[in-house]
Amino acid sequence: MVDLTLIGAILFVLPSINSLNPHPKLLLISMDGFRYDLVTPDLVPNIHFWAKQNLWFTKGLRPQYVSYTAPNHLSMTTGLYEESHGIVSNFFYELDEASHTLKSYDYWNYTEVPGIIEESEKQSWYFGEPIWITNEKANASRHSACLQWPLCDAKFRSGSKPAYYTTWTKYQKYEEWISDIDTIIELFTRNVDPVNFLAWYIDEPDTTLHKHGFTDGVYLKTLAKLDEVFKLLIDRLHKHKLINEINIILTADHGHAQINGINNILCVKDYVDSTRIKFGLNLIYTADEALAHEVYNNLTEAVRDNNLKINVYMRNDFPDKHFYKGRVSRIGEVILEAGVGYEVDFYCTKEKLNKKYDYGAKKLNKSTHGQDPERSEMHAVLIIGGPKIIDVYQSEQAVRMIDLYPFMCSLLGVFPAPNNGSLDSIGYYEGAHRLPDMNQNYTRFIVFSILGIIVIGLVCIIVMAALRPADAEGSDYETSSVTPTTSASV
Repeated sequence: MVDLTLIGAILFVLPSINSLNPHPKLLLISMDGFRYDLVTPDLVPNIHFWAKQNLWFTKGLRPQYVSYTAPNHLSMTTGLYEESHGIVSNFFYELDEASHTLKSYDYWNYTEVPGIIEESEKQSWYFGEPIWITNEKANASRHSACLQWPLCDAKFRSGSKPAYYTTWTKYQKYEEWISDIDTIIELFTRNVDPVNFLAWYIDEPDTTLHKHGFTDGVYLKTLAKLDEVFKLLIDRLHKHKLINEINIILTADHGHAQINGINNILCVKDYVDSTRIKFGLNLIYTADEALAHEVYNNLTEAVRDNNLKINVYMRNDFPDKHFYKGRVSRIGEVILEAGVGYEVDFYCTKEKLNKKYDYGAKKLNKSTHGQDPERSEMHAVLIIGGPKIIDVYQSEQAVRMIDLYPFMCSLLGVFPAPNNGSLDSIGYYEGAHRLPDMNQNYTRFIVFSILGIIVIGLVCIIVMAALRPADAEGSDYETSSVTPTTSASV
């Protein structure tokens, strides 16, 4: 006889059993400003232990120019240069050619102008397709989520916002990071529409380093908290039997470099008339060619006279290697690039700095970023683990920021949108079949394919010759050499 009580109990329990999304799963974590060389057993023992068990790029992740937070988080998730996705700084202007006026982009609300955040989330600012959209467009059963991730709440031409997201509105505390871990577990395991991609942003150690730098020891306490949070995350994934289900990327948007004293700071307002121009974080807008040259000459002279390692460029002279100046309507006529150990400040004056720091008697404890991405100080942490990573390995290769997008697409099993990245430097670490992307270099594939065909052909000829009847004379096989061809990069 069937036990109806038992059946009822089973039916009652079944809906409460957590089900996972059937597609490959990925957790992307960004700890803002976490420099690659901070992963040591003394500073972050738990992260270091996890790194040694997984794929660890010991030279880190090379950001795109300019190495600021908003642009690089978008380069990371779209695989595009900053001139391609359009977000060229944390704060900048765009010239409206019709009205000859400048409108401002201020996603982080530096200016505190009412409505500026909503204005900065409008679709007109953004190009490209972020990974959360790529994932959901691939299949209706795929779902993405973002926790405080920069620009995830913005509007993109390529698709809608993810199934679940929270917006960054203030600097987070330790308790809020712990709460985020609960949310992450819930989103991956919930009964209705569990996610298979989640991006989680933590605004440290960047905040601490801007205020205290590397010299007064405060950053050590922040790193210890981040390390503890990461350990709790891994423990929770183990507890819920998710550790072998979810691929994890731990990274950051850029590194950090200590400012070596107040004499290494260029106070721009001391040398230009700020009432005649507008400032971005690294850009100067003049809307007048003669004024642009005046500003350029004044700042070039100031840098020379004060022996500052700061580059001053006219926009057209900025190095092409950075793929930055192409978005002309958003790049100011003058671009300032501080060297490592130096800073450009658009609001200070030398007089105020000297008074604040008692003419150098008081030590300046500050760190910054925005310098040349090729400098190692700007490189971010990059560690990857999970079921689709082939082996434990420590690579000394520095990966480009834009290469993460096609790699994440490969991990998720989706075709990438057009992008500037490539799998050439990172794709062979992944165990699954590599999906083609728009910029993949197919030369090796074609060469080896042709060589394979040649070998098979030669084997067939030899076998046929061996099987030919002995009395069949008068026919000779003529062999010709075939030179493998190569294709240009796509």
